[in-house]
Amino acid sequence: MIPESPATNEPREPRGSSVFLGMLIGIGLQLLAIPLMARSGMVMLIGVTQLFYIVPAILFARSTGRRRLANGIIIAASLVALLNAACWGLVFKLA
Repeated sequence: MIPESPATNEPREPRGSSVFLGMLIGIGLQLLAIPLMARSGMVMLIGVTQLFYIVPAILFARSTGRRRLANGIIIAASLVALLNAACWGLVFKLA
């Protein structure tokens, strides 16, 4: 007798949905935003301004069923936020 494979009710993710790709997209968005922020003088507010382009990217990825892609974007945004906090901590410590 051949054992039956358990059926899963979870929907399959579309092709091109991976955490690594999401991290690349998230880092790419950050790198694209730096020159724009430098022109407008908002480089000091990178943690606030990233909400304007990261949140819509996450919502779009989730609405199209790419949860792993959204998780990768969240990881990239979190890394940028941590790096930003560390740099500000260093600035205030040295000041």
